[in-house]
Amino acid sequence: MPPRRKQTEGSAKLRSTTRHEPYQTTQREKRLPSAASYTPENAPKGSRNSVLYREACLECVRRCYPDYADKLRHDFDLYVLASYDGPVSEIASYLDLQLSRRIASLGSLEAVLEEAKESLEQYVTITGMKPPPTAAHVYTRPIPNSEYSVRLWPGDDAVGEFCMDFVHSETQQPVNSPFEYELWLVPNPATPWLPAPTVCLRSLETCFGVAKNRLRAGEEKFVLKEGQTCLLTRPGRKGVRFTVPVMPRPTPTEDVDVLDFPQTLK
Repeated sequence: MPPRRKQTEGSAKLRSTTRHEPYQTTQREKRLPSAASYTPENAPKGSRNSVLYREACLECVRRCYPDYADKLRHDFDLYVLASYDGPVSEIASYLDLQLSRRIASLGSLEAVLEEAKESLEQYVTITGMKPPPTAAHVYTRPIPNSEYSVRLWPGDDAVGEFCMDFVHSETQQPVNSPFEYELWLVPNPATPWLPAPTVCLRSLETCFGVAKNRLRAGEEKFVLKEGQTCLLTRPGRKGVRFTVPVMPRPTPTEDVDVLDFPQTLK
C-alpha cells in the first residue's frame, strides 16, 4: 500500500463510529460500484503501454479468481485480491483481515477506501501482463513442425522491452513450456561483428524463483529487448531464429546536424 497518512481529528472520530461488515455477511447488492468499473477523465498516461492500474487489477482477478470478480465490496478488495497468492478457500478471511488491519492503521474505513482508490487510479506499465485480444503490436509466428507458436508483445517501451510466450497455434491460448527447448540470445547474423553475448535465457518466473508447480497455466513469459536476436533450440529439430521488433520512436530533438547514410546497402 502507499505510505501511511497521518490520522486527522476527523478520522479519529470516524474510527469509533464507522463499521464495516465481514466479507462473508456483506450483501452483494450493497458493494460499491467503483470496485467493478471506473475511468478517470483526462487521466495522464505514461509510456505507450501504460494501463490504468484498476483495469490491470480487474483483469488479474477475472483470470485468477473469476468467482470473485463480481463479489468485490469496494476498491480495497480489488487492490488486495489482485496480489493475493493463496488458497481460494481463504480469500474471504484474508480480505477481512487485511481490511481490519488497514482500518486500524489509517483510522477509518473511508480513509482506507480513499487510499485504495487513489492507488487504482494511477497509470502504470506492467511488464509481462498477457495482452488482451484487442492489443496492438502483438505478433505470433508458428514454430515449424510444432502445434505451437511464438508470440511477442511490447513490455515497457521506456526501456525497450518486449515479452514472449508460447501459444497454441489453433486456439491462441498461452501455454507453459510446451516442449523441451532452450532459448538463446545470439548475435544478429546481419551484424555478427558487433558485440553480443550468447546467453541462455530464463523465463521471468524462473528469474524470480517461482516453482513450476506454483505457476498458473499459461502465465510463463520471457522478457526480451528490442532488436535482440534469439535462437530457439529443440532436441532433434532445426533451430528457430527470430529478431525482436523495434518500436517506432519520435525523432530526437538534439541540437545536432544529422548525416543520413544508408543503413543497408543493396
